[in-house]
Amino acid sequence: MKRLIVRILFYSGIAAGLVLAGCGSNSNPVSSGNKIFDSGTVAPGGHFTFVFASAMVVPYYCKFHGGAGGVGMSGKITIQAGGTPSKDTVSMAAMAFNPAALTVDVGDTVVWINNNTLSHTVTSDN
Repeated sequence: MKRLIVRILFYSGIAAGLVLAGCGSNSNPVSSGNKIFDSGTVAPGGHFTFVFASAMVVPYYCKFHGGAGGVGMSGKITIQAGGTPSKDTVSMAAMAFNPAALTVDVGDTVVWINNNTLSHTVTSDN
């Protein structure tokens, strides 16, 4: 049985979004701490969704297979002002985020989908 975890996160002027983590039966709750986002564990076949509310550059990584600063399994999202909100997808497979670099517009929804047999996280550097 799959669970759907829903959290509304508010950040002062940084980002605000609806976060959905369809992580399967072994899921952990979505947590944020001082990060812009932290998916918790995303099981194989699961996904993590985030809506970016302001322009910024957000490097991110998998806690299990990468590290802050672009180490190992990592990526970067550039959020720019303007445009019409849309949905963008990032795949987690072969120990990498694909695409590793993505440019989106403010208001875009980004969905990370775990297409791997291993669990991953999607955790912002900041």
